[in-house]
Parts: sequence; structure tokens; C-alpha cells
Amino acid sequence: MISFLAEDASCKVYALYENTYLKLKSHSSNQNDYEKQDLLICCHYGDPSAAIILPGYIIVAGCGLTIFDLEKQEETSFFNEPDSIVWTNGLYQDGMDSPLEFRYVALTDNEKLRVFKMNALTKEVMQLD
Repeated sequence: MISFLAEDASCKVYALYENTYLKLKSHSSNQNDYEKQDLLICCHYGDPSAAIILPGYIIVAGCGLTIFDLEKQEETSFFNEPDSIVWTNGLYQDGMDSPLEFRYVALTDNEKLRVFKMNALTKEVMQLD
């Protein structure tokens, strides 16, 4: 079953089970279903929970985080090693964030639910209190 995760004027990010795809609206004849030209951007164990579109990047949450660089068409995954998985969700941008920063919700090492801020370019993570 298809799950739409994020959308802007030019594209849609959606998941089919554990696979997350990017659909370019200008190249699509069916914007509500999988097409062969849709770009596979990542795979998340247990299905992705959310996505956000930033300038030049797509962020996907679920079992860890994936940052997909649109220009290089490369993914970088975080927090999804079998012995140290961090389940993430609730991706969003705050008005105080720079265009390349995003926030997500996850449990800390001591099992407390917290909000974190990450920069898609530098990959720097900060826990917010």
C-alpha cells in the first residue's frame, strides 16, 4: 500500500512498504501510484514514518534517519545499525531553523522522548530541551 510522506510543488515522496521513492510531478502520468521512472531514495526497515523536503535534500524518518542528496543522488543513513537503532518520527522545520535544518522526535539513551535538531549539510545533531 502506498503511503504519501511529503509533497511540494514539483515532487512527491512516498513509500511502498520499506522502500521510499521520489516522484517528479513533471515526469509523471500518474501522481498517485508507483511508476518505473520514480527514483528509489532509500529503504527503511519497518517502513518509513515521515519525510520532509528541504532545498537539495529529502529526509526520511523511521528506523534511523536517511538524508538523500538530490544533486548527488546519494543517501546517507544514521542511527540504524542493528545494535544501536534509534526510531525517529515527527520530522518538521521550525521558523527559527535555517533552510537546511530539521527537527525530529526520538528516544534518548535513557528512554526519554526528546526533540533533536539536525543540519542536512553538516550532519550535526543537537538535542533540544
